[in-house]
Amino acid sequence: MPKSTIPFVQCAKNFCDGTIELRTYGQFNTEMHAHEQVQVLSPTNGTLFIYTEKASFCVPSTFFVYIPAHVPHKLISRSQQLSLKTIFVDMNNMHDDVKVYPSNELLNHFLLFGQQHWKLKDHDTLTASTLEAFKSMLPAIC
Repeated sequence: MPKSTIPFVQCAKNFCDGTIELRTYGQFNTEMHAHEQVQVLSPTNGTLFIYTEKASFCVPSTFFVYIPAHVPHKLISRSQQLSLKTIFVDMNNMHDDVKVYPSNELLNHFLLFGQQHWKLKDHDTLTASTLEAFKSMLPAIC
């Protein structure tokens, strides 16, 4: 499918700390945008392409990518059933640039646990403690 016919998806800019999204998109194209939070995402069932002002990245299925806060980026999928696991966190940038990492089961399980159990609007202790643990573990996972 030519680039010009890939559906355009509007991106939200700000999220609550610890927001996790698990979505199936298929083919899509975003505008160049940036988030206030650090973004960690992992595609499945296809490849995700990320473009920044400095570089481009190919993120294979089950790998994950770290996007620092305030870094302009664009996402493109040419896959028919691409699913994305994404978490947005308020934390200091670990890197100045986008980084791609191999698949990590701990990260995948943590995101699934968070999606099922975190209550971001209730400020419960389970959410707060596991979100802080995630932020502490992220540099070690990467």
